[in-house]
Amino acid sequence: RTSRQLRPLALDLNSNGKMNAADDSYDDDVGEVVRLIMHKTILARRSNNIGWSMVAFLGHPHVNVAHAKLLLYNNPDALIDPAHGAFGVSPLDRMASGYFIHGDPIEWAEKLRLALKVAAYIRTNKKEGAETVLPDGFFRPVSSFSTDARVGSPSPESFFPYHELIRLITSEDFRGHKFGVSGWMNTLEACTSSDPSAFLRYDNLGNLPIHAALGSECNTTLGLKSERRLIKYLLSLDRNMALCREGGNVNVERRLPLRMSIENGWPVYDLIIDAALSRTSLRRNSRDITENMCNSTPLLHDALMGPYHQMFGIHGARQLIKKIMAKMTQVLRQLQEQERIDAAKFNLVQSVDSDGRTALHVALQHKWPVYDMLIKATPTSLENQDPSSRLYPFQTLAVALKDDTPLETSMLYDLIRGNPLCIDQHEN
Repeated sequence: RTSRQLRPLALDLNSNGKMNAADDSYDDDVGEVVRLIMHKTILARRSNNIGWSMVAFLGHPHVNVAHAKLLLYNNPDALIDPAHGAFGVSPLDRMASGYFIHGDPIEWAEKLRLALKVAAYIRTNKKEGAETVLPDGFFRPVSSFSTDARVGSPSPESFFPYHELIRLITSEDFRGHKFGVSGWMNTLEACTSSDPSAFLRYDNLGNLPIHAALGSECNTTLGLKSERRLIKYLLSLDRNMALCREGGNVNVERRLPLRMSIENGWPVYDLIIDAALSRTSLRRNSRDITENMCNSTPLLHDALMGPYHQMFGIHGARQLIKKIMAKMTQVLRQLQEQERIDAAKFNLVQSVDSDGRTALHVALQHKWPVYDMLIKATPTSLENQDPSSRLYPFQTLAVALKDDTPLETSMLYDLIRGNPLCIDQHEN
């Protein structure tokens, strides 16, 4: 035997040799004989120096949910260890890859949820050099999933498997792609099949799974096409998600998906804009999403309301804004031709927001190199003062300047040359 001791079965059995009531999801198939066989098999594999833990077979159809809990209790660390899988892929990444969905897909999805919960526990509680021991009753459900979890409304759940799944797939450490570039779509579809609201549910911070993806820098192993495919799939479940702000601290400006994608380098801004302007919910069980939508901020303002990722560069940033402006012009023209205008959609394509700020003011505040494009589209914006600061565009940029780079200085002089009379008109 190795130095690592097998977790005693007594932790999982009561005095009658049955599973504790807290873990009553173990069914009758896991009797004392089956448990003993699994126990002896684990010992035999260790004594014969078989490196892989039986956790590697978690997705196998002969391993039901009750068996899976027993295996995870016994050796949780093996779940995320690449040494316990082929091609250096951990058992969890292998399951998430979507290429090994065997047996009943609903039961398989349940085993995946258990695995994700264990992985999350290890990530937050792992002590270096020590083996992870899951607490008794770890798999006991806290409550049923809450469909009333809204922004700012804490949920009794502390673990959200589908948010965890999205973080796993978009992680730079995800190795499930070694089995194929897009098999993880099978995983998402299996989860949606077993739980139709899987990716439409808020966590206790008020974030949707799409926020979990866009909230971190785009540094995945998926590749550009698969990154776009992921966001496209999430938006296809309910396009209104494109207009839902992220959760978090109420004292901080909570971002919309478009802003998050530009700030973190996700090449999906066009998908988000198309979804936002379609505003068509494909499912009827997403009432919370509809109630939490924000359609008062024009899309162009939202795109400019912060930095852009270095991945875009100056040229990419200009092309991005150019495409957004072209899309907004196209939609605005279509709306004006209609007898009845969709007011919410009309707000999204305006060049001035509800506070009277022009896109030019927002762009200059965050030093986007697109002032010439915005001025060309709306020449009068040079004469408009920011309603909150009472500053003209050139003054807004002057306040924002810190490094005084040649580019920034050139932008400032261009704005002054564009409307020099503003210098005399400003009231101190």
